[in-house]
Amino acid sequence: MKKHLWTIAALLMGASLFTACNDDDDPKKNLQGFEVIDGMLTVCSGNERAGIPGSLTLFDYEKEAATQNVFAKANGMSLGSTANDALVYGTKLYVTVTNENTLWVLDSKTFKAIKRIDTKELVGNDTGLKPRRLCSYEGKVYVSTFGGVVAAIDTIAYERKDLYQAGSYPEGIIVHNGFLYVANSDYGNGKTPSISKINLKTNTATAIVGKDVINPQYFAVSGNELFFLDYGGYDAEYNQHDNGIRRLNDDDTMNRIVDATAMTANDRFVYSYNNPYPTTKIAYNKYDTRNGSVTALALQNIDSPAAIGIDLVKGWLYVASLKKNPETGYADYKAAGYVNIYDAAGNLHKTYDTGVGPTTFAFRTKLLFK
Repeated sequence: MKKHLWTIAALLMGASLFTACNDDDDPKKNLQGFEVIDGMLTVCSGNERAGIPGSLTLFDYEKEAATQNVFAKANGMSLGSTANDALVYGTKLYVTVTNENTLWVLDSKTFKAIKRIDTKELVGNDTGLKPRRLCSYEGKVYVSTFGGVVAAIDTIAYERKDLYQAGSYPEGIIVHNGFLYVANSDYGNGKTPSISKINLKTNTATAIVGKDVINPQYFAVSGNELFFLDYGGYDAEYNQHDNGIRRLNDDDTMNRIVDATAMTANDRFVYSYNNPYPTTKIAYNKYDTRNGSVTALALQNIDSPAAIGIDLVKGWLYVASLKKNPETGYADYKAAGYVNIYDAAGNLHKTYDTGVGPTTFAFRTKLLFK
């Protein structure tokens, strides 16, 4: 992996080559292995007001079929209210459930629970409140909390190894070129939004602020450039404005790229859609980091987009959507959603149902030998 870590909506490192372990009893000794994607997980937040718990849907690449509620089926219990993010790291799947103050550690193949981490117990009653987003780096999983911190957790003992002070209501996190970046959303209040830039070697922090940091949410890296998505603000009539993707430069300056409310990226392109409140005109775009061009995408059969992700091996683009309520014509937040898969040319490949409130994606790999 390059000197960055993708956050979890929806990104995965491309295929990598490495040699098998040198155990003399290993029949695969000295064989070359490579990772391929074998599944894609959709995290569904549910609907807390309606009493609908969060869930996980697995799309199996070999079978090209989806299985819903894989956590509940494997463990005989609910995932919890407001599942928010997921990350596959090694052989484990990590899932944050915000209003349960929970970080689940699961076997990524069977979805059996290995550990339930109470983030308030791990970090503190106030600082560990409401875990939000995940990333990984050098054997640790990082989790942001609405308590204003990012905790680094050892993936073997599940103990807290480091704790980093962030800003107001942290959301997305990423490690890039030796720095931990934290999107401090300020819960959309617009008073103290910022991006924390924390040097992981010296543990020194810088707060990045400015007119283009209004309600930062997520990070992505493409072509070794760092981007963040900002939800912008709202006027007196709740019209959303100044939402979009910004490139964050090494000197902490930034450039606006394209209006957007969601994004994902591979090594060359940043894909996005723009669906600001209250518009009904949704735009899908592809930004080329090599020449700076923005190309409109004609993605079809999407009612109300809720998440976007990309398979870095096949180039498939995933868009999760809410269904429209047939009576009101608006998005139905209590109904099961669906996911559309598009090929690299933007053609619809497949559609499958998912749970209520799809919110992000996580990709799973398996090891093949040759």
